[in-house]
Amino acid sequence: MPATAQIAKILADHEIQIKYTLANLTDSHLRRGLFAYFGGSPKTEELKIELNAILSGLIPSFQNIDNLTMSDINKIIEDQKRDLEAKLALISGNNLAALMAERKG
Repeated sequence: MPATAQIAKILADHEIQIKYTLANLTDSHLRRGLFAYFGGSPKTEELKIELNAILSGLIPSFQNIDNLTMSDINKIIEDQKRDLEAKLALISGNNLAALMAERKG
């Protein structure tokens, strides 16, 4: 496989992963879980474990929901979404075929 095809595949894979993560950060299941956890319902250990697992899987630097508020979590999620959207814009803006055609010309 030529190097350009490998690079294009890597970029496409990254684009898919970023879109998947963005979709999951806005998922209603995550939002309902956060609302239940912070909205006055009893804070069950099962819900805490589930939220920690979801957030840790979507946000590499996320450690633990303990000692955080809903506002803290929202800020963390929004910061992550902003970072991912910037990366997605870079990937989407890199038209590899156009760059290669320009290079050949």
